[in-house]
Amino acid sequence: AGPVTQSESYFASQVGADVAEGKEWLMRWVSSGRDDDLTLAWECYLRVFKVAHRMKEQTKAVDLEQCSPQLLAARNLELAMPGQYRPGHDLVSIQSVRPTLPVISSKQKPRKCTMVGSNGREYTY
Repeated sequence: AGPVTQSESYFASQVGADVAEGKEWLMRWVSSGRDDDLTLAWECYLRVFKVAHRMKEQTKAVDLEQCSPQLLAARNLELAMPGQYRPGHDLVSIQSVRPTLPVISSKQKPRKCTMVGSNGREYTY
């Protein structure tokens, strides 16, 4: 399957040729067993990794409309809010997910996801 979102299309436009070339070299290696073919495949995939790493380092926020429109469109889920289920109490379910996930400036670049509960409160993970 090809790219679905604008983010996937952009990424594919940046690395698609290297991915295709890497696959060709990998298939040649499967047939030939030549280490040189495997090395050339690895060089293609290394270029893909470098592009992905650079894009990750430059990302300050994740826009769900661009990367996961299905998650953004999800409403009134029959799914308990993580960490909020308590037997004998009203269930707090996920009503929606905020459209932007800020990226925290640290080595691992974690994202903060904020969801709105059926009780109207926001929960950030």
